[in-house]
Amino acid sequence: MKLKIYVVKKQQIIWGFVILAIIIVAAIVLLMMKTKQTINTFNQPNTYYTDLNNDGKTDSIFVSTDEKTSAYTVTVQTDEKKTFTLEPDSTIKSLGFFNTNWPMNLTCKDLDNDKTQEIIIQSSDEKGPILHVYKVYEDKIAKIMSGRYSIFGMIKSKDLEPIVVVGRKDRENLSYQYFTLNSNGPIPYVMPTSMNLGKLALNSLISYMETQEAETSNIEANNKILEVISKGKFLDGNLHEVKYDKYDVPSECTYMIRTEEETEIGLETTIYQVRLGLQKYDSKNPQYKILSVNKIK
Repeated sequence: MKLKIYVVKKQQIIWGFVILAIIIVAAIVLLMMKTKQTINTFNQPNTYYTDLNNDGKTDSIFVSTDEKTSAYTVTVQTDEKKTFTLEPDSTIKSLGFFNTNWPMNLTCKDLDNDKTQEIIIQSSDEKGPILHVYKVYEDKIAKIMSGRYSIFGMIKSKDLEPIVVVGRKDRENLSYQYFTLNSNGPIPYVMPTSMNLGKLALNSLISYMETQEAETSNIEANNKILEVISKGKFLDGNLHEVKYDKYDVPSECTYMIRTEEETEIGLETTIYQVRLGLQKYDSKNPQYKILSVNKIK
């Protein structure tokens, strides 16, 4: 009888190890999938397939470049075979130009909770970054936001309606603007100062990326984090994910940042995943610290 009890327990141990191994493998696969999706966000333009108008059918987004000028053209074909060409900003007059080291970043996301996806395009020309945001209607696709913004993101918390965040980076500062969206387009939104999304910490990190000087950048991070960062020119980025605490304050902000660095084989684009965590809450100026920086490309 004791022998039988021992055999059962041994089998339970074996099965326990098997289940644990399955859980570990599944976690690794999920992590790899998440990383792959993050990297794919920055793929070189080509053809994108998605359901823009939430009708259960696939729509196509075609990205091409002019052979002579390298200017981008973006055309959308809906499942109903309607074709729309996206119009650029009236001042900038282009959707950007193809650059091997600064390729277009095209994403589709529901920004206003209407169950249809907006088209977000981050690109560049000789003057710097360009942002375009388009809304899909039944009979047209309209540009609802554009300009020379280097940061794009959105906030979806429990207490706030969806808010679009755009940022400009000059030589010293990083400034944010906030908007809500309705059928007429973006409406400026006065964001509480407690929702700064780690802007100061991110600005210090970008400064360090460009100079590799910790003191002048006012960056607070341990050496292991700084060792990951190579010197390079800041290109653009997006607010990838926001986590909130029980008071609906952003407790962790994850950004995807693109830089251009000089390597042995020439200029290369580098992509960093940056996590910022709330270190000290202050309703006027919450302070964030750099939790991690991962180089994913």
